[in-house]
Amino acid sequence: MTKSAVLAIATTLTLGPAIALATPTKMTYTGPVDVTPIKDVMHNSGMLKDHAVVLEGFLVKQISADTYMLSDGVDEVKVELDDDIRFNKAITPETRLRLYGEVEGGLTPEVEIDKVEFL
Repeated sequence: MTKSAVLAIATTLTLGPAIALATPTKMTYTGPVDVTPIKDVMHNSGMLKDHAVVLEGFLVKQISADTYMLSDGVDEVKVELDDDIRFNKAITPETRLRLYGEVEGGLTPEVEIDKVEFL
């Protein structure tokens, strides 16, 4: 086998899986979603601990590099975004978002956010 053939095979075996993993297929769903009101998270954080929630609202204040206050216009809750969440456009306090995460209970509840959608 020639050196160029071996190089071509090695390149294909190396890049093939990387390309397949780098281009994930995304499912788009446009139907109804069960949204948890922020007041439920704040008042029932002990019962909701480690419970998946979907929240909607606005990031109204940045607390640290990845921690924000989310408001639904009535109540607020602290949310922490996963390190791998990246935005393709700027977010302002007027940007309506849907956040998917898990409640961390305690005296001051916080929601660990895994996914963010622009609404």
